[in-house]
Amino acid sequence: MKTTYIEGITTTAICTKCKEEKTFENFDKCKRMKNGCRSHCKKCRQEERQEKEYKEKHAQFNKKYYHAGFKDYHKEFYEENKEYIKNRMFEYKLKPNVMQRRKDRFKNDEKYRTKVLMRSALYRCLKGKAKEGRTAKLLGYTAIEFLDRFRTDIKTYNDSDIDYHIDHKIPIEWFIDSAPVNIISALDNMQIISATENLHKRHFYADPVSADFALKVIKYIQEQYKDQITII
Repeated sequence: MKTTYIEGITTTAICTKCKEEKTFENFDKCKRMKNGCRSHCKKCRQEERQEKEYKEKHAQFNKKYYHAGFKDYHKEFYEENKEYIKNRMFEYKLKPNVMQRRKDRFKNDEKYRTKVLMRSALYRCLKGKAKEGRTAKLLGYTAIEFLDRFRTDIKTYNDSDIDYHIDHKIPIEWFIDSAPVNIISALDNMQIISATENLHKRHFYADPVSADFALKVIKYIQEQYKDQITII
């Protein structure tokens, strides 16, 4: 802390937070400091306390809200506004600057390009439009094998008139860059879940996989996620 002296007596100090020079009356006392007052002025300390109290108060609220109610709220909001959400996402993707960024990224980012091709292949599998040779080479299975594996789940969602997504049990983002596509999108790592659940899940957690697949895939998982892999 910078202090001002008059005939050997300290009269003012500069707050290390707001950088303003103030008299000692504007600082709380502190015996540990050389000049006997704290480095932050009273005003800054008050703002710090208010900010801390605010964060603590709202941290508790957010913890309760996100754990207890957010998932249900998100699900309800999506169901009530799914057409609006779909239209907004579609309009956003068609913006010229967004399309150009995606094209540039597809051209220059190998990991992103692989992810796009993989998702496209999975979508073709779901719709039964996949070219068997190309899809099988990329994913390690054909569209028929994919549909045979998940036919019951797809029928259940269709009968219930619920939107569904193809989801990776272990999120794509958890894999190392060199992980093979046929490992990331192996049938053992795929599942059909509701669109609402998938949008909530994103890449925050992994769903359980078989023990055999976990042993096979663990070497391709980033270190910070390995202890989060669970088995059925």
